[in-house]
Amino acid sequence: MPTRRFLIASSLARLARKELGGSRVTEGYFPTRPDRSSHVQIEGEKGLLVLSTNVSGASPAEERTEVPQAHAAALMDLVAGKTEYIRSKLPVAGRDIVLDHFGAPGLVDVISVEFQEETESSAFIPLPWFGPEVTADAGYQNRSMALQGFPALPEIPLPSEALDSMLDALECFDESPSPETISSAEAPLIVADSEIPLLPAPTEQPSSEEDRKSTLRAIRSMQVTTAEGPENANLDIEAEVARELTRSLRRRNDRTLARVR
Repeated sequence: MPTRRFLIASSLARLARKELGGSRVTEGYFPTRPDRSSHVQIEGEKGLLVLSTNVSGASPAEERTEVPQAHAAALMDLVAGKTEYIRSKLPVAGRDIVLDHFGAPGLVDVISVEFQEETESSAFIPLPWFGPEVTADAGYQNRSMALQGFPALPEIPLPSEALDSMLDALECFDESPSPETISSAEAPLIVADSEIPLLPAPTEQPSSEEDRKSTLRAIRSMQVTTAEGPENANLDIEAEVARELTRSLRRRNDRTLARVR
């Protein structure tokens, strides 16, 4: 199936992960051959062996075989390169938008959108919170990043309409995800600020729907000052997001204490 890939600003990617949760995925890639390529994947307790066959004049044919997690882990010792990422999914207009936060062998956030037909792919208009498209850049393919390392990342601007569009998508997300607990390798969204207590980000369970919507409304009402440049604007957004998440956690803890009493 055709897939288009885009970068995304790290601050928006962090906001999405906090709201959506995510699952940790490890992929190990064997050396590429002219006629085929293969890799092994572990997501939670599930292991997969993926074989892609290259046929001249046609898209690669992919076969996926589920294998025991222990077997997949053993195969990881034989691969030529690995990559790890946190995968989150956001349904938008009946389509799953996949956000992958790569933490090894480097740091990068990539959006992937799959399509059934090439015509459908060509007609797709990226959302305002999507960054530059990297579909044609082989350096941003999972295999390339695992075997050759990450390419140099461009600077991704963060206009206000991108934040508005992301918040719209999150507000429409009416499910209550149960994300797997992310290990300490996933850096929590904590900003050094005297007004913010240095608490770990709440990853054990998602906030209540009331807290989640309150947080998004508060973030939407913020006015981001860009007079000192886009980098400072990004820091302002991240600081405010951190404050709202902390307030949300406090409200949840207060309710828990009230019930106990």
